[in-house]
Amino acid sequence: MALLKVASYGSIHDPKEVASGSRRIWQELGVQFLVEGSVLRMGESLRVTVQLVDGRSGYQIWGERFDRTAAEPFAVQDEIVHTIVGTVVGRVYAAICDQTRRKLPSHLSAYEHMLRGNALQWDDPDSAAEAKRAFERAIELDPGFALAHSLLAVMLEREAQDLPADSAEPRERAFRLAKRAVELADDESTCHTILGGIYLWRRSFDLALHHTQRGIDINPVNQWNRADLGIVLTYIGRADEALEALRDARRFDPYFGPRWYWRALGLTQFVLRRYADAVPDFERGIVRKSVGALAMLAGCYAKLGRGDRARETVAMCLVAAPDATIEKLVGREPFKNDGDRTHMAECLRLAGMPAHHGAASSDGLA
Repeated sequence: MALLKVASYGSIHDPKEVASGSRRIWQELGVQFLVEGSVLRMGESLRVTVQLVDGRSGYQIWGERFDRTAAEPFAVQDEIVHTIVGTVVGRVYAAICDQTRRKLPSHLSAYEHMLRGNALQWDDPDSAAEAKRAFERAIELDPGFALAHSLLAVMLEREAQDLPADSAEPRERAFRLAKRAVELADDESTCHTILGGIYLWRRSFDLALHHTQRGIDINPVNQWNRADLGIVLTYIGRADEALEALRDARRFDPYFGPRWYWRALGLTQFVLRRYADAVPDFERGIVRKSVGALAMLAGCYAKLGRGDRARETVAMCLVAAPDATIEKLVGREPFKNDGDRTHMAECLRLAGMPAHHGAASSDGLA
């Protein structure tokens, strides 16, 4: 989600500056980070070396080497460019977030409050509350800050999922914020993607796909948007395509892998009935409050004949949500197709999830 101003070495008026080192280039261009690289060809082999350097300090933040064959030069070029762009943006974003964390909140700009909130672990309740305050403060400082509106909308939507079904106001506020973000910045890919995600939870499937695809059209190499598209495709019944979109996210940035990404990958594998593949993904992404993912993980264990692990996971799910039942768990997932809901319910019954509050399922594993 980083917003980058990019300048090329060609912007330097004196070519001698390029040879004088990264610090002189940084001063000449007025940029914070520099991407440097080289290409070596040996027969049909290509070696591309890239590094990301902090212009102020001269320290390397990230470096990578790509070894490819030169049989299809344009395909190789596209692959490497996509990977470099996705990875560099992620590493720049991480470096800026690290710098922002060292500042006192009273000294932060609206943009830095947004960065601070987005860098926090949203799966932790205290960190999520701090992130929400950071986004609210960003909007106070800059009422036209579209991305802050979108991220606050995500926080409110997440909160609404834990509230009773008749608690409509938080969800409506999230919806208003997400729509306002797109009005403020129709060319910001992440704003469209987040609005698409909120439309998904509202079961407006066509609009969900429209806005997430719009995000990809605006920024094809944004790994976050690719992963969000994968989530939408999974829920609307296009899980095979979803799996490719989710894998693309890490092709573009090999460092990408927040916990929610692994839960999304587990969900897609679960929908595809690839239970053995889903288990390690779910295990990598689950936290205590991941009730839906815990339930599906229990279903995977049951389908794989791992009854003990299925029961343990059901117990963990019920600790996190004591009133959880098959009906409630299936009902909260925004599946478009009846077959996906039926499949989830079947797996949860097999795992021993209660069909009704206070009663174990009689169809559970012995």
